[in-house]
Amino acid sequence: MMIEDIKNFVRVSDKIASAGQPTEIQIKELHNSGYSTVINLVLPDQPGAIPNEGYIVTQLSMSYIHIPININDPKPKQLKQFCLIMQSLEREKVFVHCLMNYRASAFMYHYLSKIVGLNEAQSKSEILASWKPDDTWISLLKWSAADIGL
Repeated sequence: MMIEDIKNFVRVSDKIASAGQPTEIQIKELHNSGYSTVINLVLPDQPGAIPNEGYIVTQLSMSYIHIPININDPKPKQLKQFCLIMQSLEREKVFVHCLMNYRASAFMYHYLSKIVGLNEAQSKSEILASWKPDDTWISLLKWSAADIGL
């Protein structure tokens, strides 16, 4: 099993990847691939979530950060928190996930465009092209740095 087998896996850079929900075996593969931090954007009670994911990750000596994002009600403060955490981890190898890599790709878009300074094309994951977001997420993708509080 390879990390590229995780649903909707995207290697954003040498230090960042995003994807859908990994399995316990795939989390171990992330560790074996040198990832030091896992950021989970899934609600803990969401179908498909791994209830003890934090325990699994930390038992592998990786850092675990959980920012539970309600897919129907993402908040600017959550996106700001995500961007600042990603900025603080710029020297680490970080894996970001949600269930399908839609929330993760939308949040990553803002981090890459507003914090890293990449242009629109460089910031947008190919996953976003295959997603049919609702009005909530169409709006989120248009949020400015000021809307987010950055």
